[in-house]
Amino acid sequence: MKQLLFFFLGFIVGAAVMYYSVQKRESHAEKALKQIGDITEQIMEEAEETTDEITQETERQVKEIERQAKKVEQEIMKPTRRAVGKMEESVESLQSNKVAQSGKNFKMFEKPGNCIGGSYFQVEKVMDAHYAIAQEQDYYDYTDTYLSKDLIVLFYSPEEHAFYDEQIIKIPKGKCARQLGLYNWKEYKYSDVKVIPIVQIMDK
Repeated sequence: MKQLLFFFLGFIVGAAVMYYSVQKRESHAEKALKQIGDITEQIMEEAEETTDEITQETERQVKEIERQAKKVEQEIMKPTRRAVGKMEESVESLQSNKVAQSGKNFKMFEKPGNCIGGSYFQVEKVMDAHYAIAQEQDYYDYTDTYLSKDLIVLFYSPEEHAFYDEQIIKIPKGKCARQLGLYNWKEYKYSDVKVIPIVQIMDK
């Protein structure tokens, strides 16, 4: 009877030891799985951050390439525009090119209107002693370059001979290009008429 009792107690103790060992192994396995899960999650987060950085850098490079391509295109077209303009001027008389002789193309406001455009314009064509066609520009300080925008204006200056070809007009601080009226302008002799604003540098 005692032997049977000892045998039964030994069996219980052995089963308890075996159960503890299994539980301990499962605990280690769960910890290892959790560590693997944490590492995997960290790798995925780092991969997403790297992908975002690569995407942003790619977009920035594409925009810079597009900007440079547009600038090159404009530089290529400038001599062509000047050549066409000179050919037309050789056919037309000097008086026909002067703004002063084309009053029918003017529509002046009773008083100055709103400020338009930004702070930089480039003269495309000097019309006479007081007027010049100019195009708005974006200025990039880090490359010291200008990029043409869509706005074209007729600049007026009360001072004579204030403009010259390809001149960069910088609007002083506290002033703006304020609209004085409208002008019917043709870029070339046979091109369509464009209505552009007449502006003068005035206080804001």
